[in-house]
Amino acid sequence: MKSLYLIFPFLIALTFVSCNSTAISYTNIDCATVFINGPSSLSPGETAVLNAVFYDKENKIIKNCKGISPVWNIGSQDVIKIEKDLGNCIKVKALRKGECCVQASVNNAVTSMIIEVK
Repeated sequence: MKSLYLIFPFLIALTFVSCNSTAISYTNIDCATVFINGPSSLSPGETAVLNAVFYDKENKIIKNCKGISPVWNIGSQDVIKIEKDLGNCIKVKALRKGECCVQASVNNAVTSMIIEVK
């Protein structure tokens, strides 16, 4: 019985060590490619949500991407403006007719798409 009291604290300590060693560090996720999902055309006054999708080096979708936050850039802010930056997605509003380049970048992975406002 005494040996059980000695082993039990050791098992509890071992549990904490194993939990800490298996924790995922989201800041070290290696994103190789990023794509933007969203409409390619809008009407003036219309809003849309553009979503960034991340892929690893094996071209598999990174499902748990809470630690990845792309940098969003809008080329022609007089055509389309960012209404709200939600991290992995942005809400944009079409202001006037024209074309606009929307870019998302994470580390060295950069992608862009053209949105036409008709």
